[in-house]
Amino acid sequence: MSVVRALLSGRAATEGTRWRSQFGFVGFASRQDIPIDLAALSRGMIRLAAEVADGIVLWDCPSSYIRDVVVPEIAAVRWATGGDMTGFDVDAALAAAATDDVPAAVSGIREELHRYFGPHF
Repeated sequence: MSVVRALLSGRAATEGTRWRSQFGFVGFASRQDIPIDLAALSRGMIRLAAEVADGIVLWDCPSSYIRDVVVPEIAAVRWATGGDMTGFDVDAALAAAATDDVPAAVSGIREELHRYFGPHF
């Protein structure tokens, strides 16, 4: 995360906590205020996002999981590190389809969701 933050703000980012980079933008106007969201589903990744990111992107989570797991985990980490939920975005992406073939859409979405519901929820 430190490498990405450095790159977006115009600082050299050759050494991160874990990764090295020689990357640089050409023609990019650096900004300190670009939010960085982290994709997460598991409790460990949710806690990491709460600690180092400006928001979290979820994929196909039931609202009960967001209410009972995601938000409490984020709030606990943010509180423990001296912060709160202010300015921390929780974005929930969902599978959707625009079609006249409803059975095919339901089948495709069901197949996609099957991979997520078992291990996490």
